[in-house]
Amino acid sequence: MSTSLTLSQSRRFFLLIFLASAGALTAALVGEKGFGLAPCILCLYERIPYAVAGLVGLAMMALPTSPRLRSLGLWLVLTAFVVGVGLSAFHVGVEQHWWESPACTGGPLGAVSVDDLMAAIQKPVRPACDDIQWSFMGITLAGFNFVYSLVLAGLTLGVTLRFGKGRSAT
Repeated sequence: MSTSLTLSQSRRFFLLIFLASAGALTAALVGEKGFGLAPCILCLYERIPYAVAGLVGLAMMALPTSPRLRSLGLWLVLTAFVVGVGLSAFHVGVEQHWWESPACTGGPLGAVSVDDLMAAIQKPVRPACDDIQWSFMGITLAGFNFVYSLVLAGLTLGVTLRFGKGRSAT
């Protein structure tokens, strides 16, 4: 039994990663545009790992790859999802007031001139990161994102540990 990820296995796995990432980003945009849920800055940051994992998945599906490159792709996707777990866990902590977010504190208005004030007025206002706009059974969107990221990270870790050695394969 081979312990390397074959080209066809890797393409199927990276297709799954691409679809899972595209699904998460689509759900975020539907919530934002379709249901009027304004994303805070942490919500926007939490989209980045899905974009990275999705792009890596797309590239690994479309481009010719070697076993070493497939292994690198697995590690990149795993890293993206682990970052996603961390960001969403941090966001849940902010929502629950376990800690504050330096990105969401707002802070004092730093404008010193009329031009600075006018520029600040014209920027879109983001909700505070602890402003829970939607939840289901007490679980917020950040909480659901934590679970989803954790599942994807676990799945990718399992594949990476089993097949990501990059020894040999076609």
